[in-house]
Amino acid sequence: GSPSALDYHLTVVTPQPSILMVSSEASPWAKSGGLADVLGSLPQALTLLGHDVATVVPRYMGAKRAQANRVIRHLPIALGDRIYRVSIWELESPGAPVYFVDEPALFNRPGLYGAGGVDFPDNHIRFAVLSKAALEISRRLFRADIIHCHDWQASLVPAYLKDPRITDPSRLGIRTLLTIHNLGYQGIFDRTAMSEIGLPPSFYSPDAMEFWGQVNLLKGGIVFADAINTVSARYAEEIQTPEYGFGLDGLLRKRRNVLSGIVNGADYGRWNPETDPHIPAHYSAGNLA
Repeated sequence: GSPSALDYHLTVVTPQPSILMVSSEASPWAKSGGLADVLGSLPQALTLLGHDVATVVPRYMGAKRAQANRVIRHLPIALGDRIYRVSIWELESPGAPVYFVDEPALFNRPGLYGAGGVDFPDNHIRFAVLSKAALEISRRLFRADIIHCHDWQASLVPAYLKDPRITDPSRLGIRTLLTIHNLGYQGIFDRTAMSEIGLPPSFYSPDAMEFWGQVNLLKGGIVFADAINTVSARYAEEIQTPEYGFGLDGLLRKRRNVLSGIVNGADYGRWNPETDPHIPAHYSAGNLA
């Protein structure tokens, strides 16, 4: 007779999305705080869940000593009326490669964001180059379904993807997630920064990146990202209040339907008091001696 439904076993396999992390810090290569720890452990954790994950960070600080291979020697990045000559280095890591963006004039400096307590005045250029390079990495080396942007330094990625003048088909379908680790740092620059980072004049408006007569890069990420999250559910609620919103609470309330909080995790393979080589005596829950 004819086969019944019981004669077939149908398995539907849903492919896991590939995720490209973009950050100014990643442990152990460049670190000033907890952001680097997240980027040092989250990609591996997502890999264990079956995702393809890669990370993009500048090639500065300890990254210059990483055993990486240069995979793109000459990558022109256009910003305004300038062309920056960038190279891309790849560090192979089990399941989660790291791509370093190298431009010595921008990244070969004594600090991550400044020196002597003063921010570098061209930080908007430095991290615009990082953001555009990440999009090129997605096009050429690691096709991303989701680009996960961390803090203001990577907030230009969603803005560049939403630039109506760009018709690159390789960018179609890419979704963006912005994680706000600390709302107090927003990447605020003079209004002239808009042309210097190559965004359309229409983005300089109260509904986009204008902020009290200046340009706010984090605000652009909040406006243009497909989803937003923070490092805890409580923090996601706090930043929607005037007390903790740093001038962006109204915008965050407007986007609250795509805003969530996921508590920061820890890599217990590294932060384990039973095996940690950096503490004078080991201990555990079962042995506190």
